[in-house]
Amino acid sequence: MNATLSNGETLGFPIVTRDVTQLVVVYAVRASDVNRLLPTDLRAFDHGYGLTHMALYWLQAGDSDFGGFSEVSVNFAVCEPYYRGQAFYYHANPVSTERARRTGSEVWGNPTTLAEVEITVRGATVGCTLSQDAQFVLSLSATPAAGTPWLTNGLLSAASNFAARKQSSIYRYAQAARLCSREDKPTHVKLELGEHPLSQRLGGLLLDDQPLYSIYMTGSTILSGPRFSDLFKLLH
Repeated sequence: MNATLSNGETLGFPIVTRDVTQLVVVYAVRASDVNRLLPTDLRAFDHGYGLTHMALYWLQAGDSDFGGFSEVSVNFAVCEPYYRGQAFYYHANPVSTERARRTGSEVWGNPTTLAEVEITVRGATVGCTLSQDAQFVLSLSATPAAGTPWLTNGLLSAASNFAARKQSSIYRYAQAARLCSREDKPTHVKLELGEHPLSQRLGGLLLDDQPLYSIYMTGSTILSGPRFSDLFKLLH
């Protein structure tokens, strides 16, 4: 099965992303605050005490089937209404190249937009900076712990563009990482927000500066399949 984009480019599945560095920092936020940012069809996933999770996700790929790129996503944990599980709603997904924007939007339905995304690794410190609309949005720095090899093969459910599609983008996802580390309540993470509307939105959600946990992965290869909804169309 292939995906043909609006510019005529064709990508075969699984779509492969190589030489990937990723940093995920997860914060507790009020579910009621998140609900105000969601389509009316969705509700935040309650992790207890009226709180849900907000993830700031950074990725830098040295190469992929649609070229090298960097991206940021702001994700909220939500209740997936069709498959009765937990999904991740893509509130924002800035990317660094037009090919990545087109692929994210047209293949998986993500709300991808062009932006300046920079990820640097200096020694043990990872630094990430996002600028959009000629404005500084946010920066994140972390000093992750040493990691171990990691492998996953399963399904992802991303409720991106849910109001328009009325379904989540559920697809097969596999990743092998050379190193992966996770820390609960990390003390080395520093977040700085600008004056961009997205910055102010995130600042209004944060309850404090202490993340719940962080995940850092390097040397990853990711394989992503088509949306299940696209596969079902082939059966009819």
